[in-house]
Amino acid sequence: MRTLPVILRRTLRLLAAGGLLIGAGTANAATPPLVGMWGGEQAALTLDAQGGRLELGTGHAVLKGPVHPNAKGRFVAKGVYFSDPPGPTVADKAPDQTPARFEGLVGREDLTLKLKAKGATTQVFTLKANRRVKLIRAY
Repeated sequence: MRTLPVILRRTLRLLAAGGLLIGAGTANAATPPLVGMWGGEQAALTLDAQGGRLELGTGHAVLKGPVHPNAKGRFVAKGVYFSDPPGPTVADKAPDQTPARFEGLVGREDLTLKLKAKGATTQVFTLKANRRVKLIRAY
């Protein structure tokens, strides 16, 4: 009859230690959002704590929500891609929008970004930190 309380006490100790480890892992897993400006050939990316915007020569995209890279600098974000039609735009007509997925790898001074818009070819951009870009709209 004495073995049951000993087993129960050991089990409770293991559960408590496991709970501490789990709690410590989740506290460190949250990373601050990626914030800044990157530029490259015909692409400019601006990120803030709420999300971001990618300006292109043929359109633009909006990243919905903050971007949190993992420990290796990789991130995935969802958003919307807007294809800007050639020529003048009509004020009361909204541009075509497509759901988009963004995959990125951020380094010390650069960022590689893949834009995957539904029904379109994947676009890959190599961007440099704090670089301003003059976009030439392809119309």
